[in-house]
Amino acid sequence: MNNTRLFNQDSGNGGGSVPPPPPPPNYNPPPPPSGGYNPPPPPPPSGGYNPPPPPPPGYNPPPPPPPFGNTQYGGSNNDKASSNAIIILVMGIASIVFCGCLLGIPAWIMGKNEIAKINSGESAEAGRGFAKAGMWLGIIATILSVLGTLFWVFYFILLGGLKD
Repeated sequence: MNNTRLFNQDSGNGGGSVPPPPPPPNYNPPPPPSGGYNPPPPPPPSGGYNPPPPPPPGYNPPPPPPPFGNTQYGGSNNDKASSNAIIILVMGIASIVFCGCLLGIPAWIMGKNEIAKINSGESAEAGRGFAKAGMWLGIIATILSVLGTLFWVFYFILLGGLKD
């Protein structure tokens, strides 16, 4: 008995089921129900890039963002403190905490010079507060150092004079 006839559809000698016919060439799928999501159109058959559709009439695109540094929108470099102003503030703080006159006098002098540069427009206005604070801390540290030195000098003179 030959069972190959039952499974072999290529022979045409009976035995297999006939596949369904292909759909007609102009077959259109049914439209989607209204009110639902419409899927995007299928890609082009060539596989290439489709440019975007033109904008509707009367559409004006938004303007490009302003370049960095435009003062109209506050992006200028004048809104950043100069590094000298920051250094002066650090020197003023360090003179109060650690060194007194060693950093107080340079903070005082550099602070005065930086404020003059800000007034003349050579340096950023945003550094004015840092420069003033550093300068005043330098002044205070210098005054405290001088007063402390005078106190210790008189203390040792008086103690030295009292022991004799």
